[in-house]
Amino acid sequence: MRKPSISQDNVAPARPASFPRRALAPIPGNLTCMVLVKHDSTEKALYVSDDGDPTHGVWIPKSWLIIEPGERDVFIVVSMLKISAQRKRLSENRYLKPNDDWSAEKIAAYEEAFMLACRKRNRLRNHQQPLPFPGRNAFA
Repeated sequence: MRKPSISQDNVAPARPASFPRRALAPIPGNLTCMVLVKHDSTEKALYVSDDGDPTHGVWIPKSWLIIEPGERDVFIVVSMLKISAQRKRLSENRYLKPNDDWSAEKIAAYEEAFMLACRKRNRLRNHQQPLPFPGRNAFA
C-alpha cells in the first residue's frame, strides 16, 4: 500500500460557515402571471396568444414557462419573466372578453383561470390585502 503524499497531520479541519445561507425568494417585478389561449403545442413549445386570435399567436418554449396545473378548456395560466413576455408581445393587462358564442362552461373556465392569474400575480408582487375595519390605524 502506498503512503499518501500529504500527511493527515498537516490538513486543517474544515471551518464552519460564519453565516447561514440565505433563503432565495422571488424578486418582485421580474415575474408575471397571465392567462393565455393555447392554440397548438409540440413536445418543447406552445403556440399561444393573449387575445384568443391564432393570427396573433407566438411560439414560446416550455422551458420559459411555469404552467399552473388544472384543466381549463383552452385557457392556461403561466408564469414567466416579464422581459420574455414583453419580447413576445404578450401583455398581462390585455384579457379576453367573453363573446356571445362562448358556452357557459367556457366562460366558467375563463373566469377560474383569470382569478387564479390575479391571485398568483399579487403573490409574485408581495401584495397583501388591507386589514378589514377596524384596521391597524382605527384609533390613530
